[in-house]
Amino acid sequence: MKYNKRQLAYSVRKINQSKFGLLLRMFTFAMLLFFSVSAFQVVSDPTTVKPTVEMGMGMLILLTMANVGNLAQPSSRDTAANQIGFRLWLVARDQIDDSIAFPLPNASRQLATVPLKAGEYWHYFEGVENSIKYTGTGESGEITPTFGKTIPIIIKYTDAALNFVEEYTGKGFVLVWAICETSDKELVGTFCKPIILKKFEVKQDGDGKYISLEFGNTHWRQPLKYVGDITAAAPTVVGTGLTEIPIGASASYQLTAGAAAIATVDGITEADHGRYITILAPASGIAPTIPDSAVFVLRAGETWTASPGTSITLQVLDDATLVETSRT
Repeated sequence: MKYNKRQLAYSVRKINQSKFGLLLRMFTFAMLLFFSVSAFQVVSDPTTVKPTVEMGMGMLILLTMANVGNLAQPSSRDTAANQIGFRLWLVARDQIDDSIAFPLPNASRQLATVPLKAGEYWHYFEGVENSIKYTGTGESGEITPTFGKTIPIIIKYTDAALNFVEEYTGKGFVLVWAICETSDKELVGTFCKPIILKKFEVKQDGDGKYISLEFGNTHWRQPLKYVGDITAAAPTVVGTGLTEIPIGASASYQLTAGAAAIATVDGITEADHGRYITILAPASGIAPTIPDSAVFVLRAGETWTASPGTSITLQVLDDATLVETSRT
């Protein structure tokens, strides 16, 4: 039996309506389940009222414009072209220590230090000027939106670059780049959703001799502000028994098992104001602590305990004050 176009269109419309209704019912059930559990916790233990309400409000905020606020018209400087620097930092997914939880961004979209396996470091590619670009796209679909990211770079033709494209095409990375004339760095990719080296082009012709790389993925997350350490060398070790961290050129400091509570810092100069440092816990043994104080201003006044695998990132406010931005 043949169907005319109107009958086929009607059937398609009914199927789409059925799919949408099913998704709506699933979402409603999930929300009802969450708030039912929250209500039960509030009734059974009044001490959970505050955190439970905060969790609930956090979910509701995601569904409203409250956390977006008002967006002012951008200036010419804000929309100027070619703001990304020429250097692209990257770390391969297999370099990341997956025994440590990958950090989550805070409300200001700041991300702490990416945890690497022992002896692993970030590397960088210096591209042709203005060849690093970022394009993030999103498009609404009938049921779910689709997303995409594209990050191209043109690099020097070398043996190392040829080895890289042969070995790592199709593999995942976390990428970081700098915004010129600022101290800002932006990051894309996570251990769970890395940025993939999607394709390359090796050129030796009348246009030139170079290698084009293109990274990207289809995850919804847009660039985050990376305030963690781009670890390029072993961290500075803080010896056992020391209660002071000697701040130097290094961006990361490794505590030693059995160390006493860290109370002070030394060596900060005016040039350090605004920079970020990361303090790493020892791999094992008795965990040192950093209590909240006038020197270490910690979120909610909560002492940081340097349990194996954890870290804390702080911003230097002045010669004797560091303010926590995130912890893992």
